[in-house]
Formats: sequence, C-alpha cells, structure tokens
Amino acid sequence: QLGFMGIETPEEYGGVGMDTLAYAMALIEICKADASHGTVMSVNNSLYSHGLLTFGTEEQRQKFLVPIASGHYGPMAVTPDGNKLLATTRDPFADHSKARLVFVDTSSLEHSKTILLGSGFPLGLAAGPNDRAYVATSVRYSDYASGHNRLYVIDTAAEQMVTHIQFSADGDDAYGLSGVATTPDGSKVYVSHCGANLVHIIDAASKHHIGSIDIESGTQPTGLQVTPDGSRLYVGNRETGDLTVIDVATDAIVGAVDLSLGPSPVGVELVLTSDGNRAYVAVEGSYSAVAVVDTDPASATYNQELDVMYADAGALRAIALS
Repeated sequence: QLGFMGIETPEEYGGVGMDTLAYAMALIEICKADASHGTVMSVNNSLYSHGLLTFGTEEQRQKFLVPIASGHYGPMAVTPDGNKLLATTRDPFADHSKARLVFVDTSSLEHSKTILLGSGFPLGLAAGPNDRAYVATSVRYSDYASGHNRLYVIDTAAEQMVTHIQFSADGDDAYGLSGVATTPDGSKVYVSHCGANLVHIIDAASKHHIGSIDIESGTQPTGLQVTPDGSRLYVGNRETGDLTVIDVATDAIVGAVDLSLGPSPVGVELVLTSDGNRAYVAVEGSYSAVAVVDTDPASATYNQELDVMYADAGALRAIALS
C-alpha cells in the first residue's frame, strides 16, 4: 500500500519514484520488524526491478516490471470465449498514477498487451459479449482531487480502449464507482456508484449513460451481478450489508435480501451460479465467511439467506466460481 515494492521504480512503470536513500530508510524499518519481509522487499527492488530498469528493453519493462512494481492487481475477468484474461493494476496510493489493463492469453499464459487508462483506482471490471469489456475507475485514496470516476469501454478483440464515460464526483463521494455488470446479451451495462448511492445504466450500443437507479440513501452499492437469464440484477450494499434486487426490464427495485453478516468496511461482492439459483456473497474486509442466498424465483425460500459458511482465513476480498 505504501509502494515499497517499487520504491525506486519510476511512476510510469507503476512505482513511486523515490530515491535510494528513501529505499534504504524504508528497508531498515521493515527489517526491524521482520528481516524476512525485508528480504522480499530488497529482492523485488534490487535484484529484480533494478535489473529490468538498467538493462531491460521497453517491452520487457512493460511486460515484467509494471505488474511487480505496482504491487496491486485489481479486478480480473475472463472473456466469454475463455481465450483472454483481463487484469487491472495500479498503485492505489500514488498520485496521478495511471490505471492499467493487462491482457493475457489463457492458452499460452503469455502477456499480450498492456493499455494505459486514466488516473483513478480500478474497482470494477466486466467482460461481456460482442468483444466488449468495461473497467470502472474510482476517485479513491490519495487521488481524490485528481482521479476520475470513469467507465472505460474496451475492445477485447483489438485490445484497445474505445472510449470512456465520466461521472461526477460531487459530495461525499470518496468511494466513487465500484462494480460493473453486463446483461447476457450485452445490451446494457450497470455500474455501481458507491458514494452517490446509485446504479448507473449504460446503453452498450450508443455508449451513453441513459439513467440511474436510486438505491436507498446510505446503502453504498458495490458488487453487481446479473442473473444468467438476464431478468434480475443483484446489488451488494456496503454500508447496510444487504442485497438489492432490480428488475432488468424495467430497471425498478423489486426486492431485497437481508444478510446476517452485517455491514462491510470495503464492499459486498457476490457471484451467481450458472443456473441463477444460488448467490454466494462475501462481505469484504470483515469476515472470513460467505453467505449463501436462494435466488431461484420458483423456490419457497426465494431471496432468503440459506446458510453462512465460515473459513479459517483472513478477511475476504473477492469471490468467484469455477
């Protein structure tokens, strides 16, 4: 979080661009607490990053240095055909640092391209049909004054940015944009705007913002998932620790799901099974637990929490299904 894994690496390669004195002072303090962590930090900066900066080509620096120096990967997604992995990266504490989208070929596991997006912290990513992906960047952390709440439209076939849609950062909006979800046919894109308590609606064809759904004040929506049949949108709410259910055809709120895990300091993320009958919900940053929700409209326990699974682990950050 402090950028120590790329402390001497220039900002254009994902580091924080400090000098050798700062590196030595930081390393001394880390080693006072735990020398093994200091070794990890020194190998990352001296043996690995310094060699690439001194002797590497520009292509090698982009491919091998940027992901290591930035020290952070954000959301990831796989294209519907399974051929490409998309991963976002950016140092969340470096002012003016650019968010990046990394393309990886899933058959060879080779990095194919990295494209630069604007400033802001990448929190949402969805890979939809029609060779389109969407990255939501947020005004967060130290870049509150300079970052942007933007939704980037990506051509996954050409591996390039098509355009972006910018949203306001008015009021108490330090969390900005968060989750992204697309309908199965790719016609609509939903973006949660945590600080504004809104879910924005984007028309994929025109790439225009066509409206917003006002979630109850103080809920702070984060995670989003559209059911496989395209009928409902489930929204995870950070502050209230529950789910809002939206009808995709009308974009109206039609229900809610109460969860026993409570609010989250980070966000509420969820994933739906391929038949759309179950949702697994992680309340980020608070528990090592996952709530199981019945999302089958034909069930007697529809939109109810069925179980909570606890694990002997740290706080959860993300959730996915094979």
